[in-house]
Amino acid sequence: MPAVAGLREQGASKGAAAAFLTATPETGVDSVAVTWIILDPIMAVLRPLAAVLSAVLVGLTVDRAAAPEKPRPTLLPMAPAGTAPLSNPDAPRPSLAELGTRKRPPLRSRLASGLRYGFLELAGDVGPWFLVGVAVAGAVAVLLPAGFVEQYVGGRWGGYLLALLLSLPVYVCATASTPMAAAFAWQGLSPGAALVFLLAGPATNIAALTVTARILGKRETIVYLAALVVCALLMGVGADALYGALGATPTWSGGAAEEGAGVLDYAAAAVFLGLCGWSLLRKRRGKSCG
Repeated sequence: MPAVAGLREQGASKGAAAAFLTATPETGVDSVAVTWIILDPIMAVLRPLAAVLSAVLVGLTVDRAAAPEKPRPTLLPMAPAGTAPLSNPDAPRPSLAELGTRKRPPLRSRLASGLRYGFLELAGDVGPWFLVGVAVAGAVAVLLPAGFVEQYVGGRWGGYLLALLLSLPVYVCATASTPMAAAFAWQGLSPGAALVFLLAGPATNIAALTVTARILGKRETIVYLAALVVCALLMGVGADALYGALGATPTWSGGAAEEGAGVLDYAAAAVFLGLCGWSLLRKRRGKSCG
């Protein structure tokens, strides 16, 4: 939300802000990687593609429905009278040779920075949400019998509507929604219904919509929500059609035999928990020192 507010302050249209809200949660490297591991490669490709396509359609719809905006004053300072303009197209620019001589950090430093981000900062940002999603998914898998949704909801469209009802009230980030989608699919949701949950969950919730209404406007927020719901349903129908055409059975919905966890799985889980805890502890110490 702060990023969207900043985009609006910089002059982005309401449609562009709505597109940003739609696409950003689903196109991150972390959400795609988690989707590949927990769900399957098909969904890992479908998820960002569906998000980008939905973002374009939602943005265009919001722009067409948005009320005309008053022109914003320029944010660039004016040059004083009698002086050269602040942006001079004839000013000399550095050559490629000069740009090439700029010193880059050594490879060792860049690798250390990347590893520090991936194993410490990213683990602290994504880890807690992922653990929440795993906990909810585990509760769903244990408390509800397999096929519960398929038996009591019934029908593919019933699954789509259930996915929307589950995604709209509360906030579910893209990382946490992935294991939850897998758990609901194990209960009988189709791949398309799972995609509906993945698209609508991180982008819509009551708390975020109140902030969105202040940034975009009430009418534009209603259009944004309606367009997002329609796009999510269309993407869900397309996903089910694609899985049917390929004859693919998602292993995450009970199509494969259950495998027990090995020593490597437990070791990886322990390392992941340790990294999450260490990263959160470092952030808490940094805040207390600040």
